[in-house]
Amino acid sequence: MAEAKAGILIPARMGSKRLPGKPLQMAGDRPLLARTWEAARTSVEARKASAACVVTDSREIEAFCDRERIPCHYHDCECRTGSDRIAAALERMPGWNDVELIVNLQCDEPDLTGEDLDLLIRGTRGQPYVGTIICTAPPPGGVLNDCNAVKAMVDARDFALYFSRLDLPSGLLHVGAYCYPRRRLEDFTAWASPPMERAEKLEQLRLLYFGVPVRCFRIDRPVRSVNCREDLERFVE
Repeated sequence: MAEAKAGILIPARMGSKRLPGKPLQMAGDRPLLARTWEAARTSVEARKASAACVVTDSREIEAFCDRERIPCHYHDCECRTGSDRIAAALERMPGWNDVELIVNLQCDEPDLTGEDLDLLIRGTRGQPYVGTIICTAPPPGGVLNDCNAVKAMVDARDFALYFSRLDLPSGLLHVGAYCYPRRRLEDFTAWASPPMERAEKLEQLRLLYFGVPVRCFRIDRPVRSVNCREDLERFVE
């Protein structure tokens, strides 16, 4: 039996409240979106994923992708989360009809590599759960006490118990990449946002609320997520 095809989609929008225009903010010598794209491109070149594409509601991001020769799908819709945006776009992307594993790679994860995405895809392929990534070696700078950084609590098998912006005793950071079996993504977008998702502003809590197992794959090196201006400044240093 052939392996389930995997595809990587990067939801990108300019309207971030914590860091307006985030995807095109410069992280060193390159925009944040360009750095994140490198991980997706590397995974495709290694044939771990069959395709990768940016999904956006911004003509500015679309124009940037066109200049950089990054595949991009423009879809103007009111979406609650990046996963909702991806699901809405997939309905208008017929070339992706046979892709059974959907990776949501958030554009504020410039430290992720193609190898990290391959780990996520391999670990989720053929499984009923949603996969994601946690960092066991948080970067310096008091990130675990930062309400902009997302923390994870897991059980003995590395299945998620909870995610929060508050400090959790696990010492684990959540990294913004998810791998959905396609049917799980369809379920996700059909459900209303539960109170804990709205309170924490964390889409992954919708999965836990509705009983979907979320398997966390560990990366044992510091991974710097860019959630706000201070994160961007620390990344450049």
